Amino acid sequence: MRFFVPKAYAAGLRLAESAARLWDAFEDAHIKANLDGPVEIGMKYFTAAVEAALLFGSAPDSETLKFDALFWNEMVERSRYVLGQKASRPMWSTITPRQASRPVMNITAAIPPDWSDHSWQPLVLPTRIVPARYTTRPEWSSDGESMWMRLSKFSALNRLSLHALASLVAVRADETCCAGVDLRRADRFVSSRLCSLLEIAEAAALDGFCLPSGHPALAWAAIELRYCPKCLERGFHAAWFQWRFIERCPVHGSRLRGGCHKCAAAIPYTLNSNLAKHPLACAYCGTPWVPGLNRSAGRCVPANGRLARIFKRWQIHVADAMMAVAAMPVSAARPGHGKIRASMCRRHRNPDAMLGPLHPAVEPALRSTATFTCGAH
Repeated sequence: MRFFVPKAYAAGLRLAESAARLWDAFEDAHIKANLDGPVEIGMKYFTAAVEAALLFGSAPDSETLKFDALFWNEMVERSRYVLGQKASRPMWSTITPRQASRPVMNITAAIPPDWSDHSWQPLVLPTRIVPARYTTRPEWSSDGESMWMRLSKFSALNRLSLHALASLVAVRADETCCAGVDLRRADRFVSSRLCSLLEIAEAAALDGFCLPSGHPALAWAAIELRYCPKCLERGFHAAWFQWRFIERCPVHGSRLRGGCHKCAAAIPYTLNSNLAKHPLACAYCGTPWVPGLNRSAGRCVPANGRLARIFKRWQIHVADAMMAVAAMPVSAARPGHGKIRASMCRRHRNPDAMLGPLHPAVEPALRSTATFTCGAH
C-alpha cells in the first residue's frame, strides 16, 4: 500500500482498517441488487475491489486521504461483483407449479415423454461475450494533438493497466516490459485500433506521431517529452513539439521545456508504466500537469479559433517538410548534415525565433511557416 498512496500510508492509513467497511459495501450491493441466497463473495471480487482502491487512491494521495463507505461502494461496483453474480444465475421466462417443484439443477435435463402435453418450455438465456466499452471524450482533444496526449487522456479516464492499454493499441504489447513503446513512430501501433478506440479519423491518428516509421531523421525528435507549459496546462501537446529544431511555442512564444516543472524528473515519450499509472501527472512528485482535470467536473479545454489555426499551419508544414526528409536517402538525411543556427527572440517578432538547427530539406518550408504564422499575429 505504501507504494500506491505513500503520503496516506505515512500518515497512518492501513487497509486493515477498511475490512469492515469493505464487507458492508459488498453486503449493500448484494441487497440492493436483490440477489438470492446468502452473501457469498469470491476472493477475486475482494481482490478486484482492493486493486481498484489502490489505483484510484493514488491520484488524490494526501495525508488526509480516507477510504470511507462511499469510496468502498464505488470500488465494489468496479469489481463487477453484482454483474458476476447475475451472470452465474440462469433466468427463466415463466415458472409453473410443476416446474417449481423440480430441483433447479435438473431444469435443463431432457423433458420426459409424459410431459409432452405441457406447454411450458424452460428458457435459459444464452451467454455471450459483450465487447468492453471505454470512455473516450473526443471533445476534450484538439486537431493535431499528439498520441502521447490522447493516450494520456484515455488512460486518465479508464485507468487501465499498462498491459491492458498496450494490448489495445500496440503492435507488440511486450515492448512495454522494456523501455516502452516509442510514441514518435506510427508503425509501433495498430492504426485501426487507435481510430476505433479514440474515435478519431485515420489522418488524426497519423498526425499524432512524428513519422510513420523508423528513420534516421527520428534522431532529431526528442525521446523525452518537450512541451509548452501553457499548452500542457490546458491539455494540449503536439507531436511536432518533439522536433529539436522547434524551440518555441508559436502561440505563446515560450521556450519548449522538458521534465516535470516541479521536480525536473524526466518524462519519457513512450507508452510505459508511468503513462498508465500516473496519466498527466508526475510519477515521482505527483504534480498534476493539467490542473483542470482535478477540479469538480474538470475537463480539458481544446484549442480553437486563432490557436487552432496557427497550430494547424505549423503541423501541416512540419509534416510536409519531414516527409520530404523521410523520403531522402539515409546518408543524406542523417542529423548534423548541413545544419544552420537561427537567431532567437523572446516574442518571435523575427520569424526565425521558433526555429533552431535545420536540415537544408526542412528549412524552406519551416521558414515560410514561421513567416505567415507571425503575420497572422
